[in-house]
Amino acid sequence: MPEVGSLTNWGWPTDSGWTLSSGYGYRSMWGSRELHTGLDIAGTGYGSRIYATNNGVVMKAESHYSYGNYVVINHNNGYMSLYGHMSKIAVRKGQLVAKGDVIGYVGCTGSCTGPHVHYEIWKGQKYNHINPA
Repeated sequence: MPEVGSLTNWGWPTDSGWTLSSGYGYRSMWGSRELHTGLDIAGTGYGSRIYATNNGVVMKAESHYSYGNYVVINHNNGYMSLYGHMSKIAVRKGQLVAKGDVIGYVGCTGSCTGPHVHYEIWKGQKYNHINPA
């Protein structure tokens, strides 16, 4: 299983039937205007599968006050991806994953208003967010 992801062939983190409940960009949240750094993908149902969108190595598989249960994958191609608010994490730090592998399940942990996966892409360095769309 390659630990380097493709630069041109990315997958989607959920099964079909999804809706985009919040896009990338500035929005009002909890009384302030802030940059929403990813896509909120809902509609597949609580506990539905979340997939790695590219090959890589799991850098983090833990809990955070805002992201809830989350996973970060280093695709070793200049990009990393983050998947947040999982009900359950299905991978561990250091694990190799292939595009399409189940890495967790849709939930509503951390700062969340309903079941979804928060999906981010970072370019070049950690927290250098780009629009995943």
